[in-house]
Amino acid sequence: MDKVKAISTSISPPILPPGITIVAYSPLGHGFLTGQYKSIDDFDVTDFWRNHPRFSAENFPKNLDLIRRFEELAKAKGVASLQLVLAQGQDFIPIPGTRCLKYLEENVSAANIMLLEHELKEIRKAIDSIKIHGTRYPKAGMKILNI
Repeated sequence: MDKVKAISTSISPPILPPGITIVAYSPLGHGFLTGQYKSIDDFDVTDFWRNHPRFSAENFPKNLDLIRRFEELAKAKGVASLQLVLAQGQDFIPIPGTRCLKYLEENVSAANIMLLEHELKEIRKAIDSIKIHGTRYPKAGMKILNI
């Protein structure tokens, strides 16, 4: 259970034993990792995610450092940020959600992107170098997950 908890609370891909696959729930961070949100004001005032600590007015701007770094890495690869996030290899099966055909097509095309070893290292370096501000869910949600 400790290994499962470590994986579920991490944003950095773990080193997995052979034959183990991770199914990534909300791999795009509820849309945050797509780069479409540049300010808390980009969320509708009634949006559920405004109540999440990582998306708070205080934490949101601090967490944009990760988005900027992913955008740089994606641009260097010639892909969209969301594709870079989704193309993490065969050990990870992302299950992104979307309501838009354009994003569905981008999500699916990420399966054709092969990240080279040095690119994976750059992604890990970016993730490990940036502090994520705010918990994954509000207190009640964290309590339910026993995190």
